[in-house]
Amino acid sequence: MKNFTTVALLFIIMAFAGCSSSDDNNPTPAPTPTPTPSPYFIEGKVDGVMYRAQYTCGYTGCAQATGNYSPFMERLTMQRTMSASNPIGWDIMITQLLLDSWVLPDTLDASDYFSDEHLNLSFYTGNWESDNNYLMDGVVLGDNSFQMIVTSKTGDVIEGTFSGELRNGSDSNLTKTVTNGKFKIKIIRL
Repeated sequence: MKNFTTVALLFIIMAFAGCSSSDDNNPTPAPTPTPTPSPYFIEGKVDGVMYRAQYTCGYTGCAQATGNYSPFMERLTMQRTMSASNPIGWDIMITQLLLDSWVLPDTLDASDYFSDEHLNLSFYTGNWESDNNYLMDGVVLGDNSFQMIVTSKTGDVIEGTFSGELRNGSDSNLTKTVTNGKFKIKIIRL
């Protein structure tokens, strides 16, 4: 009987030794790395709420859609959204621009004079379609309704500030006020 008790005791000890806690069976997952914020962004308060858009789309060649300059078209384009799943964001286009001879700082407004650089700026509250688009409009809101100051160009990094009134793309009676706008975008030359 002593041998049976010893064997039973050894069996019980081995059974407990073979058991492991649920933590051993389910190891702690490695923490998900926090993405490093992009140094490039477009941000501004829209009706008092800050929207900082840093996301650039994930497909190959996307950088051409999110910051580029075409000397042939004399056009600078800058775009950013909040995230891959959140299309809220900003779209800035400056036309009639000779980038290499651009004298900064330069103040652009909502006017549509053909002899100067021309600014188009939109804020999208959702999918990029007319109902969600709030854009500057010198004809409806007045030439001084919106202002952008491009403060610096270091290499191909453009920086500046902006503020003013935007109107809805489908209903010009719907407006939004933008304050504390600023951007820092690295462009690709096409």
